[in-house]
Amino acid sequence: MELEEEGAPVSVTLIKPSAIDTPYREHALNLLPSEPENPPPVYAPETVAEAILHCAEHPERDVYVGGGGRFLSLAGEYAPRLMDKVMESAFFPLQQKGEPARAERRDSLHAPSDDGRERGGYAGHVAESSLYTKAAMHPLLAGAAIFGAGLVLAALLPSGDRGPRRRRAKVAAPPRVLKNNATRRT
Repeated sequence: MELEEEGAPVSVTLIKPSAIDTPYREHALNLLPSEPENPPPVYAPETVAEAILHCAEHPERDVYVGGGGRFLSLAGEYAPRLMDKVMESAFFPLQQKGEPARAERRDSLHAPSDDGRERGGYAGHVAESSLYTKAAMHPLLAGAAIFGAGLVLAALLPSGDRGPRRRRAKVAAPPRVLKNNATRRT
């Protein structure tokens, strides 16, 4: 707000990433009793890089990277106490591997690390992109794609009850033969 009030030719965007598969777990000082872990869903670092590059050319106030982070934010906004309970019961355990913390761990608190890695080696599934983030950064294209998908879906559905209702002509039932060879119309 200060930059905006000054009229500075700068825009500030708050990038809000979900869990990202970077080696920060190895670089950060760990005071937990066990090794830290990313809670799922986990996204590739490139998803954050794409969001940063997009915001460098298209000023936006906030950008969520990954639908998981956006969902947690919305849930916290609309049901804060419920989300507190969910986070306490589920997410704290998900953030720990269950392996004891390594004593020989070399963090980057007092000196930079020099491994140069961009990936953290998450053992589970790492989403290489985020459909939510792409849609949020390109809302017109996303809207057009959803509209087009709706048209395709409507064209593929059986016609069923679409259109004006037509009256069916009543057709007489075929005669049934009774035991004594007499016929009777039903």
